[in-house]
This record gives sequence, C-alpha cells and structure tokens, in this order.
Amino acid sequence: MESEFTKVTYLRIESYSQHPEVYAFAEELVDDYMADKQRIRDRAEFIRTARKLIASLWLRENDLFRFTTKAANFGSKRKQVWMSRKTLILFTHLLGMKPTMIRLVEQGIHSAVSKSGKGFSAVYCCTSDFKSRLSSLQVEDIIPDPNLPLIELRDSERNLMEIDSDIRESEWFNWNLLALEQHHRLLRSAEILDREGKPLPSASYRYVRKFKHDFSHGGRLYADFTNLPKRERLSITFSGEEAASLDLSQLHPTMIMQMLLSTDSEPVGMLRGPLEDAYDMPQYNHLPRAVHKKLINALFNAETEEAAVRSIKTAHLALTEDGWKCNTYKGRQKRIGTKIFPDNEKGARKYLEYFKFIHPHYKRAICSGVGAKLQRLDSDMAMKVLHYATNLGVPCLPVHDEFVFPASLELIVRRCIGLAFEEVMERYKPTGEVRLSLTDSNFNEYKLVIPLHKTLDAYTD
Repeated sequence: MESEFTKVTYLRIESYSQHPEVYAFAEELVDDYMADKQRIRDRAEFIRTARKLIASLWLRENDLFRFTTKAANFGSKRKQVWMSRKTLILFTHLLGMKPTMIRLVEQGIHSAVSKSGKGFSAVYCCTSDFKSRLSSLQVEDIIPDPNLPLIELRDSERNLMEIDSDIRESEWFNWNLLALEQHHRLLRSAEILDREGKPLPSASYRYVRKFKHDFSHGGRLYADFTNLPKRERLSITFSGEEAASLDLSQLHPTMIMQMLLSTDSEPVGMLRGPLEDAYDMPQYNHLPRAVHKKLINALFNAETEEAAVRSIKTAHLALTEDGWKCNTYKGRQKRIGTKIFPDNEKGARKYLEYFKFIHPHYKRAICSGVGAKLQRLDSDMAMKVLHYATNLGVPCLPVHDEFVFPASLELIVRRCIGLAFEEVMERYKPTGEVRLSLTDSNFNEYKLVIPLHKTLDAYTD
C-alpha cells in the first residue's frame, strides 16, 4: 500500500533572512556542530548556510516536507544548486539536536519496494521547539537566497551544468538576468497576498529560467507559484485588487501554422469542413479537450512516430481540482486515473493516424521534434511579456503560456502579449490573430483575440 504522505513535497533551501532570530539560531546551530571539532573552518560560510536552512524550514510552517540525506545527492552531480555538503551536514546535525527541532514522520521508501517504482525520501516536520526560536519572524522577513542563479542549464539527466564564461558575459545572458531581477523587485512591491490575506513569500515568485542541454532548448520560467492550482493562483490579490489571468489558447499549434503557412489557423478542409482548432478530434468527442491537448502536444514533441506511440499509449485521465487532467508515464511510474487506450499500442496508433487524416496541415510538424523549438519560442515570448509589463509597472506572474496580473490592467497585459508574440515570430511574418482565454477571480472565462500588427486602438473592446 502506498504511503498517505505520497504527495508531500521536498524542502528546497532557497530562502534567506537577515532577521535577528534567524541570525541567533544559525549561530547556535553552527556552534553546536563545531563544539567537538579540533579545527574550525569556514564558520562564516556555515552560518550563511544555516540561515538559508532555517529560513526555508520556517516557511513550511506546519507543513510536512521531504528531504534526502543521501550523501551522493550532495556531490558534484547534484540536482539543485543549494544541495551543498554544508547543507547536508547542518540538516543532519539539526536532526540530532536536543530539544528536538525536526521530527521524523515517516522513513524513506526505496524504489525497489514501492508499487509505483518510484522511491521517496523521508518525511519530516518542524517541532514547536523549532518554531519557538523564531517567534517574531514574519513572511516579509524572508527573502530568496541571493546566491542562487536566475538562469540554469541542465544535462539530459537533469544535473546542473556549468555555464561558460563567454555566455555569462554575453548581452543576451545579462539582458535576461536584469529582466528577472527587475521583475522580482516589482513583484515584491506589489503587496501580493494569498487567499487567506497573508503575504505571499517573495521566494515563491522568484522566477528562474531553466534550459536543457544547451541554450537552444527549453528556457521556460519556473517558480513555486507556477506549481499552484489555477484556483489558488487566481485567489491572490495585488495591493487589495483581485487577480485575473490571460491564457494563450493552443499556442503551439498557432506557432506551427505561422511557421508553416504564415497564418493563424488551419485552412478549412474540403472533406472535413471547419474545425475549431488543432485539438478538435471529432471521432474522439467523448474525451475531454484536456486529453487532446496533452496527446497532440506529445505528437509535436516526439521525434519519431514510434516514440509518439510509446508516449501516448500510457495516457491516463483523472479528475483534479483544476478539472480533467491527462498524464503520460514512463517506466514503473504509478498510473493515476483511467487508461485512455485500453488496447495500448493499437489504440494509440489509431489516434495518431486519425490526427494526420483530420489535420493534414500539421502533418509536417508531428513526430518531427519541433516541440523543443516551440518551447524555446514560447519561453522567449514569456520573457518579453515579463519585460514589457515590468517596464510599464505592471506586476505579472507568468505560468508558461498563462499570465496572472491585477484585473484592471488586462488591456495592457493583452497588448504586451501581442507585441511579444509578434517579436518572437517576426521571421515567419505572422498574420491574423492570437486567441486568448481571460479568467477572472470567480473563475468566469471569456474568449478574446489579439489582432496582429494593429494599433493600440484595435485592443479596445
């Protein structure tokens, strides 16, 4: 039987604080660790690491968290920048301190004995003795760790890679750094509160741009905020004002049509007539749109038809807080929900062939590996939206192809999106319009369009 704690997330050491209680606690922790050491080295660095550890633990409040104490994960091939040897040493020492500061809730699960085939690190929680040391600490006193990079590069196994000095010194790299820094400063001044009226930790909207293999792949923006369910994202307020979001509809298919045909949508077919968009699959109308979005994007991302079939045959459908969600799986991962293709490869291949038949204009793009190029384009677009909005003083939180902002500023954000799309797609001479969904804080949804290459007057309703 799987653990009741399966969904508990990992503690990430990404915060810092200059609060006096954090300073005092950090010094006590380091002094206790070094008490029996004959030679004391790097005390100042140990104290800085302790402040990061304590601030990150405190932000979890009463929440459970996972943490790995496997030494190999803190070596040269670590998955996260903050996974340093000093972090592991101090966390392990904190576990053994008296009175108890951190309590073990559940032992880790090895992948060999897990039904899902996926191992889990141990689950912990902070005790009342830990919290009593930080009685006057407030969310506003916690800041993101200033030493963590804003741009990351990872290899095929998700290990962090060193970024060459010539890249770091390039105009492109420094433009991105400056844009991310200015964006975070603006968000910190925007008085962003959660649905309970508490300040959102500034570390939760510290965006990092993450690339895969090299700087031509990936580049999407990630922050803790991007992991929240949509209802939680839209429950925040900006200086007391309700939030809204603009979500680009079928962004990748739109980009593909612009790249292949310099148009915003698929031409009407002689035999099939007009279709709503690339995710319209009449023969599979019994499936929610979320399924088609997931499966068809998987077809675009796959480099061969065999790879596409292997991916989509694992698809399962489950109902979540944000509605129906479709997931594909690898290896022994635990499948959640109902299998979409009970006949496995046969059903998946039939779906692929039907898509090619009903959407022939996308045939050149599917199973071509174009997904990597599309991700880079959509991440460039998100960066430009963020840059334009920041320069206009508009707090805007990107979630891939969605943007959350103060509701009254919707027209400005819509214009920023239009300009960004035109700029990243300029080489393809885009025409037509970009389709959007506007969602307000009550979860009412409205369909909108952005006419390309028009004046600002075209954005008024």
